[in-house]
Amino acid sequence: MCDAGARSYETHFYCALCGGPFAKVLRTAVPPAPPNNVDYDHELYGGRSTDGADTDLENEFNLDPKDNRILPEEFVLNNMSHAAKRSRALRLRAEEDGFRRGIMGEQRTTWHAYDGGLISTQQMKWTKSLRALIYKRAKRQPLNHDRYLNNGQNAYLTGRGLIRQSQNWADAFASIEEDEGHDESDGSDVHTEFPVFSDEEIQNDTYGFHVYQELGRSDAHYVISSIPFHDECWTMLDLAIEEAGKERGISEMNERVEMDDLWGYLRGLVGVTGVMDSSIVPQSTWAALLEERRGDGIVTRLGEVDYREGQGAGEGWQWKHEEGLHWLVADPSRISVLDSPLLPLVSNNPFPCAPRAALVDPFQLLPPEIILEICTMLTSTDIFSLKTATPVAHNLGLPDSFYRRFLRDEFKYLPTLVKEVGDCEAIRERRGLDTIDWRGSFERLRRLMMVPKDGEGWESVDICLKNRNRIWKIVKPMADHFVESSPALLLHRYNAPVPFAERTGVVRGYVGVRTGRQGLIESVYFGPRTRVIDPDIKDEAGDPLREDMALTLDVVRVWLDGEGGPLCGLGFFVSSEDQEMQKWERFGRRGSAHVDVDVRSKTLTGFVFCLHNHMVCGVQLVFNNDTLFSPKIGRWNGVARKITAPSQYRNLVGVIGFVSSGGFIETLGILEETPELEREDAIGPLTAPPQTVDLSHAEASVWKRLPPPDVKLLEREGPHITDWRMCKGEWEIWANGFHEEGAEEPRGNDRTLLEIVGYYDDTALRGLEFLYNERSSDRRVTSLLGSKLAKDRDSICFEEGELVAAVVICYSDACVHGILFVTGGGRTSEVFGPRYLGTHKVFAPTAPIDGPSQTIFRKETTGDIIGLHCLYDEEDQKFLQLGLMLLIDDDRIYETELPHSIPFSDLDSKLQVWDDGPPPKEWSIASRPGEMGIFTRDFAPAQFSGWIALGSLRKVTIYGRMKGVRFSFAEGKDRFFGYVQDASSGVYVQEIDYENGERVTGIVVVREDPICSSPGENQGFRDSIESTSTNGDEQQYLDRIYLLTNQNEGELPLTVKYRVSSPYLVAIKFDFSYHQLISWAPIYAPDSTVPASKKLISEMLQFPWKCRLDDITADRKIKPTSRVACVFFDEEGGKRIDAVKGYVGKSGDFCGLLFRRDGDWENNVFGHRSAYELTFELMEGERFTSIFFPEEDLKALALCTNQGRTTPWFGRGSGRVIFRESPEGLESVGIYGTLDREIKYYEETIDWDAIGLLCRPYRRCSVACSKTHSPTPPPITQFPQSGPELPWFSNIQALPAEVWLSPLVAQREEQYIGKPGIGRAYSLFDPAQLDQIVAHINLSHRAGIKSLRFCGTSRMGLVTLGEWPEREDVKVKGPAKMKISGPAGERIEKVKVAFQRLDQQDRVVGLSMETNFGRLKKVFSSELCPERPIHLSPHNVKSLECAEAEEVVGFHAIVSDYNIHDLGLVLRRCPTFASS
Repeated sequence: MCDAGARSYETHFYCALCGGPFAKVLRTAVPPAPPNNVDYDHELYGGRSTDGADTDLENEFNLDPKDNRILPEEFVLNNMSHAAKRSRALRLRAEEDGFRRGIMGEQRTTWHAYDGGLISTQQMKWTKSLRALIYKRAKRQPLNHDRYLNNGQNAYLTGRGLIRQSQNWADAFASIEEDEGHDESDGSDVHTEFPVFSDEEIQNDTYGFHVYQELGRSDAHYVISSIPFHDECWTMLDLAIEEAGKERGISEMNERVEMDDLWGYLRGLVGVTGVMDSSIVPQSTWAALLEERRGDGIVTRLGEVDYREGQGAGEGWQWKHEEGLHWLVADPSRISVLDSPLLPLVSNNPFPCAPRAALVDPFQLLPPEIILEICTMLTSTDIFSLKTATPVAHNLGLPDSFYRRFLRDEFKYLPTLVKEVGDCEAIRERRGLDTIDWRGSFERLRRLMMVPKDGEGWESVDICLKNRNRIWKIVKPMADHFVESSPALLLHRYNAPVPFAERTGVVRGYVGVRTGRQGLIESVYFGPRTRVIDPDIKDEAGDPLREDMALTLDVVRVWLDGEGGPLCGLGFFVSSEDQEMQKWERFGRRGSAHVDVDVRSKTLTGFVFCLHNHMVCGVQLVFNNDTLFSPKIGRWNGVARKITAPSQYRNLVGVIGFVSSGGFIETLGILEETPELEREDAIGPLTAPPQTVDLSHAEASVWKRLPPPDVKLLEREGPHITDWRMCKGEWEIWANGFHEEGAEEPRGNDRTLLEIVGYYDDTALRGLEFLYNERSSDRRVTSLLGSKLAKDRDSICFEEGELVAAVVICYSDACVHGILFVTGGGRTSEVFGPRYLGTHKVFAPTAPIDGPSQTIFRKETTGDIIGLHCLYDEEDQKFLQLGLMLLIDDDRIYETELPHSIPFSDLDSKLQVWDDGPPPKEWSIASRPGEMGIFTRDFAPAQFSGWIALGSLRKVTIYGRMKGVRFSFAEGKDRFFGYVQDASSGVYVQEIDYENGERVTGIVVVREDPICSSPGENQGFRDSIESTSTNGDEQQYLDRIYLLTNQNEGELPLTVKYRVSSPYLVAIKFDFSYHQLISWAPIYAPDSTVPASKKLISEMLQFPWKCRLDDITADRKIKPTSRVACVFFDEEGGKRIDAVKGYVGKSGDFCGLLFRRDGDWENNVFGHRSAYELTFELMEGERFTSIFFPEEDLKALALCTNQGRTTPWFGRGSGRVIFRESPEGLESVGIYGTLDREIKYYEETIDWDAIGLLCRPYRRCSVACSKTHSPTPPPITQFPQSGPELPWFSNIQALPAEVWLSPLVAQREEQYIGKPGIGRAYSLFDPAQLDQIVAHINLSHRAGIKSLRFCGTSRMGLVTLGEWPEREDVKVKGPAKMKISGPAGERIEKVKVAFQRLDQQDRVVGLSMETNFGRLKKVFSSELCPERPIHLSPHNVKSLECAEAEEVVGFHAIVSDYNIHDLGLVLRRCPTFASS
């Protein structure tokens, strides 16, 4: 399963056959409008009744009508993958050009749910059914799968099951056979429709199978472990296979299907990308947290199903509901004409007339009989197109025989109709009487499937029939391909020997793609045959005795559509050894010209096909294991792909493909036979060749020029593109001796690479230019990939003989953003593109074992990098994918270490990628002053780390609120970190007079007015769909830094917040992402002339206060092995503390402190936050001077002021306490804590080893002489505080008198009494300062809402209800966040709470909040990590409302470690009413 911190499941989880959803398809809970068609079963719609399944909110398909809102277009677009956006753009472009007439337009409104008036719950119920093909290597298998794998099969078909969502993954439960699940509760042995599992099996997750691809395996390639589909879709595929067999003279073809063969065929269609490299498979939680994309390129649906890729936006199991497309989820088995497909002859239904025909009629000279004869060869669609085109055909009446043919041949997906047509034809032949209205029956079926032109009038459409027709158009071509290449057809049509037929199939997929035109699947087989020896001699089965006969391929004839025209057919002349059999086998059609190629002295191993304008237009024959090529034949003005059968373990025995009705070839594949090989050799058993070959970029791409055969092409990096097999691939090799495969080597190809120039802008790499010097002519030549039209350019030069040693490719789901080159001499280019945008994948030699940790995005190159290959988008002028080309020399030992570190290759201690390698090992990286109060986290909040030396610094430029920073030096290039492209938010420049001896001596943090109102809140992204971190102590905007020098220490421009100054300060490190800086830290280096410098640096690293200029000391000695955190009571010229907040764990232990300064809460927590807090306000002139803590076990803390007042115990106080104050002559300036062991992320509180005061000498005489009052320890408070029924984790005594608690919604408190870890809590917020509400969903346990966090302005800070994992990097998606404008007067008015009732406890699973501004937000745990469907009946949904004179100021709840079990409001009287 998935870790809680890992990214959620993003793979398309649709039916592999129809592309439709399995789950999360919704409709509005209203009665469907009864159709006006008399054939409808009105029970499907529930009549006109307002109750029943169609209006029950507990039904999993139903959505409250008022919640069915339009999804903004930007939401849909932002959730689309690059492939989906690209496909949508192509469809829009085709629509604008008029190529998609008759198809619903792309500009459709998207809703949360379909219009319930158009579709019923009964019609949608089928989407929950599931069957799947399971591969034997799948990690999760059904319980009773062993018997299906013991017979040598590789795949098997499951029985029917129901889909579910478990945590972040989609899986299903189903048995292998339909009759294996039954319910014995009633004592009968009647089997149920779906398998039944025990509660123990479901709870332990020991049933069923997972239908997601298992990407975390250790296999060499990603594994497609299962192919799921709807049960009804499988039934239609089964019917289509049967019909395809009948069309080819094979009866009961569906009964002959071997699951291994079907798996091999479907598996060849699944992938939308090439073979993914296993080096980026996440191997740990760290990898899952850091990796941007978890291999979402391979999807569990077929690549040929080009239906609405945009539906796969965001969560793979969420289905978008587009206007007018409700029929896509209608049950294809519940059609209205199931029992009465034909109309009697008495019908007088009006029929629509054909549209007005064209005025220019090319058929007007033909007699009607000729036109009618032409129509006998056309389908109904072609005939009605002809009627539209010509007035002669427009008025031509079609006899009934045509309509009988239409009904018999074009509606084979309606078996009852086909059978009834056959029965009526038989009766007609016997009796000579026709009782059926054939035209009326056909026209009725057409009308039932027509989309209303105006988008209304759906009540006359049979949406179930329409969907069945759509699915048939998908599965029938699949069935045709499968049957045409099956062993059964080879046996039936060609009398192929059984062993040879069983070892023959399409291994390497097809060249080209189907365009949707009508046509036929054709194949030609020129492999061995069988012939009858003597008809009178019988074998054991009683059939004539036969023998195998080998055939020889003598001539290949290429048919062309005219001289120099495109390819339209292939002919193969085969003969037997005794010349008894000699014949031509033809694929496609004969053209008016042909070219014959004699192949008798050669072995044909494959072809090179040229594709242009969606057809195969040229061919080149390949012989002798790809060493010999014929001349190019046909038209060669497109892209090419080579497809060959390796002669060492395959034989080319045929071709197969699709020929359109226009007579041109759209797809082509080769039939390969695996010969009987030796099963083992002297070493051991030999591996059998695979049934299908993974579609790698090298073999399955189409190319402008075929790449050389003796180089290795690594898989391209970039966005996953659905149609990558039809995108033109290009390549460039800068090494000598390489040229296009199949072409003559050009003369004068001896050249030297001089320079590579990159053209780019702020978003993408636009072009790469390669500059060479031709040695023969001593002139310079260039070669270009992409475009030179770009804003910026950069280059890297190469010396004579210098190689490219390493490459870094930067990419994302949008495009390739940049590339970086490292030479063999250790020189590094700039990134040709935005330096920090996207994922940076490193291609380099093997890294040294004792070196720094390496990024997971690293591919070791066991060969010389000699070139690049790519896919380029000519219209948008950007690289879609980019990969390397290697020269592999098996006899050479490659270098394993480069003379210089490779950028973006090494990781720091936080698993962030070093921009240009780590600093020297003897240098030490300290903590940023603003992070003194928190211990090191276990996650990395930034993507990159980088550092610069301060020695030769001349200028610092800061962009905006520390979004980016650029450093300029006396020597060398500028360095920058973060986002430096936008100067609109202001630019701060600090000049350093390096030439006149000015040097950096320290760093200060200056205080500025806050830009972002909420701590931890990135303004502008709060309602976005992207994941946003909501850890309150994670600072999104850094305070600006200013460098101290030996010339400016006395003239600082702004108030100083923190200061770092040391003679050993040599560098500064930044943690950052592309968009902004995240953090910074000083770097120290020892001085060789000062022996004690190492010790001093060590102390600065351990004791953060040593970085300040003050003479600060701890009140007692600290062990050198302890980890130390601290927080200061004052600031250097900063704001005074006016309040403190103490955090306490659920067990009552002290967690942390947070100070408020001049009304603004800080971000730096001493310790960590918790959901249970106490606040203590200071009076004017009051300050903290001393502390109390227990004598044993530091489970509590109290702070004392100079006025003698003491805070409450923050934690569990005790009778024996220790009072700690500053020594004589010193004043208290802060507090520190030590820790002797690592904090585990699951620990509730910090196990403090010691807590004490930080002191310094008195600065002011007035302070020194003022007498402080003697404090007394605060009274002991019991934590947790026990109430009459449940313990209170929050301090109920601190609840303000003016607020009160509303009743809880579930009101079943008694069931929690006595259960450990469950109690009551409350949280209060200032509604006038509230800015955002976020919910944390429990991903790892029971899938309820675990906690709520209320984010406010800096005046309010953060408050939490429930257990929030403070030491984890919590990512909250858009559906779990709600923006609220408290400062503008927005207030929460109504809260709906959905909870799930269980035997032992309840849990809150959904929230709906409404405000006085009309804002509505829903959060359901079932939408984020559903485990079972949550039925929201009226008994399980309760409303919490406040009266007109009241306002919501908080929430109270029953909470545990994993869930909020019950919820209520904290209310007070509105200030306006209170004042009145």
